[in-house]
This record gives sequence, structure tokens and C-alpha cells, in this order.
Amino acid sequence: MAGGTGIKPNRQSRDSSARRCRRVAGVGMVVGASVVAGAMTIGPVVTAPPAKADILDGIIEPIIAPAISTVSDALAAGPAVDPLAGLDLSSLAATSGLGLSSIDPALALPSSPLDLNLAISIDGITFHIGSATATSGIGDLAIAVGANSDASATGVFDTAFAGGSGSTASIDPGSSLDMATATDGGSATVNSGSIFSGATVVDGGSAEVGGDFILATVADGGQIGAEGGTFDLLTDIDDDDGGIGFGGGYFDVLTILGGGQSGGNIGVGLGSFDLATVIGGGSDGVGLANFDLLSAVDGGAASVGAANFDASLASGTGSTASVTSGSLDAASAIDGGDATVGNTAPAGGSLDAAFASGNGSTASAGNGSFDAASVVGNGSTAYAGGSSTAVGNLDLASVLGTDSTAYAGADGSNALTAGNADLAAVFGDTLNADATGTNFYADIAR
Repeated sequence: MAGGTGIKPNRQSRDSSARRCRRVAGVGMVVGASVVAGAMTIGPVVTAPPAKADILDGIIEPIIAPAISTVSDALAAGPAVDPLAGLDLSSLAATSGLGLSSIDPALALPSSPLDLNLAISIDGITFHIGSATATSGIGDLAIAVGANSDASATGVFDTAFAGGSGSTASIDPGSSLDMATATDGGSATVNSGSIFSGATVVDGGSAEVGGDFILATVADGGQIGAEGGTFDLLTDIDDDDGGIGFGGGYFDVLTILGGGQSGGNIGVGLGSFDLATVIGGGSDGVGLANFDLLSAVDGGAASVGAANFDASLASGTGSTASVTSGSLDAASAIDGGDATVGNTAPAGGSLDAAFASGNGSTASAGNGSFDAASVVGNGSTAYAGGSSTAVGNLDLASVLGTDSTAYAGADGSNALTAGNADLAAVFGDTLNADATGTNFYADIAR
């Protein structure tokens, strides 16, 4: 009876142990064996009854002793196999149901800690691994990811992020509430003294801004340099050979979309409320001008000087449109033409227009008011208005044809006399029309 009483609990113990072994695998077995080994080394705290002690010594100990010895030797030797070896992160992501099938295993788990380049700096406290560097000032955040990347925010409450090998994002001391972001080897800088400004560079290029409430964006190449200004929006996209230069102003919007073969360029002096756009290459230039519209497309060049409320549009390689002075003037050129509206002192003028279409064609108007010159045809010239010494108003000169000329008001910008309300028109090739030096005169050649 005593033997039955001693054997039965041990059979239950073995069944219970089997169930636990099925529930706990790997590390659990190692930990359990270690506990048993430790218990055997220290000795039992409570002495077993004689009958049960005989069973432990005679039956159980011979069974578990070899297992304990094997586990102890393995623990002493250390793991021989990397527990993460053979783990396929991409397969795991694909079957997880979390939409992570596009994870790059190299990003998720670097092959070595030495491959990671990361720097984080918050409020002057910096942590970094590898060649990435970061610096921060009071209330600033700087993060750099990538070999030799650098992020620096040393103003007050600024944020700088540099992502990608060789990328740099910097905010200079004396700035507040600014942001600089650069990726893929780009460079973004916010200069000292700026407030609420941002420079963003994606996929190469550079942007440097200084001023208040300025947002500069460069994508896929290009450059932006802006020093001064307030509430301005500058954008340069897909423009490897050009850029935007901004000297200052208020509420300006400058945009380059595609640099074409020669690159896109926009230069602004001290203008305000100006809108300048370059598409597919070309250039825009704004001097001391306000409330102006400029557009250059496919290699054209548009400019506005010391003028207000003017428009200058140029499309096509070799096309040039320029408004040098005056107000409410418009110049437009396409297909290699040259259109100019110019009002020189003391003549001055406003509300003038010039349009030129054709290779080598020239249309000029100015030195008066309500003058208009138009050319359609290669190699032709039209001039309407006065001269630097003689004012001409309400003059119209038009050419429809090649290698022809039309003058209304004065016979050029240096003429000593001019007329008003004159008309010179040509319909045909190699013809000339002259309505100058008097008033209300018309000359039509066909």
C-alpha cells in the first residue's frame, strides 16, 4: 500500500511534466533545466519521506541526469547558431497582413550596427551612430540619416532633417521657427535672422533662404538663393542647369517647371507682388518692379525693369520680351521674335504694347501712352510711339510679312520729332510704311 502511494504521485508528475514540455519549448526547456540543475547543486530544502526518496534516486534521477548534463554543457559553451539566421523579413512582411511586403530587409534590420548612420539632436543633446552628425540649440530638433549626412538646427524652435548620403540641412543661429529638409545628397539652408521660413530639397539640388515667411522648394535638381523678402513662394523643379535668385520683396511667387536644354532662370531684384514662371527652360528677370507678370516657355526670355503692373511673355528659343519702364504695359514674343516696351525719361509713358512673332522680328513701343507695335513675319520691324526727346501717343505700327518695316509717331527711339494718333501698316513682304513726324497720319503699304 505504501508502494502504491509512492508510485502514483510520480506518474502524475511525469504526465504533468510532459504537458508542460509540450507547452514550453526552446528557451523554456533551457531555463527549466537550469533551475533543476541549480536545485540539485544546492540540495533539497525539505527532506523527502524515505519511500519517495528511494523512488527519486532509483527511477527519476537516472532518467533526467543525462538531460541536465547535456543542457548544462550547452549553456556553458554558448549558442552555436544565430537565432535570427534564416529569418526572411520580406516573407514575414508579405504574410503578416499589415501591408509591409515592400519593406527592404536591409532597412528593417541592418546587417551590422556599423552599417547604421543615424544622428538625433534635441535641445542640445545629441546621440549618433556612424558618420551621420546632428547639432541642435534651444528647443531645436535635428535628425540626420545616411552616411556623412548632417543636420544642424541652432536657432530657437527650429527643425532640420537630412536624409540620404551626403545630405545637409542647416538652420543658422538667430533664426526662429524655421525648417530645413534635404534628401538624396541635397543641401537646404535657412540663414540667420529668418522667421517662419522653410527650405526643402528633394532628390538633389540646393536651396538657401533668408527672410521671413519664405518657402523655397527644390525637387530633382535646381537651385534657389533668396536673401531677404517676406511672404514669398519659390519653387524649382526638374531643373539641373538653372535656378532662382531672389534679392528681396514681398508676396512674390517664382516658379520653374523643367529646365529644358539650357535650364530655367529667374532673377528678382526688389520687386513685390510679382508672378514669374519658367516652363521647359528660359529666363525671367524682375528689377525694381511691383505687381508684374512674367512667363518664359521653352527657351524664351522675359523681363521687367523699373515698372509696375506690367506683363512680359516669351515663348520659344530666341524669343525675348521686355518691359523696361512704365506702367500697365505688355510685351510678348514668340518663335524667335523680340518685343520691347520702353519709356525713357523725360518722355515716359504707360499703357503701351508690343508683340513680335518670327525669327529676327522686332516690335517696339513706348515713350508715350496707348502706343502699340506688332510684327508677324521673319526679319520685320515695327515701331510705335515717341522718342527720348519727343512724346508720341496713340500711335500704331503693324507688319504682316517678312523683311518689312513700319514706323508710327517717330522713326525710332532717337528721333527728334514725333506724332500722335498715327498709323503705319504693312501687308506683304519687303515693304515699308512711314507715318512719323506729324499727327493723324496714316501710311499703309500692300
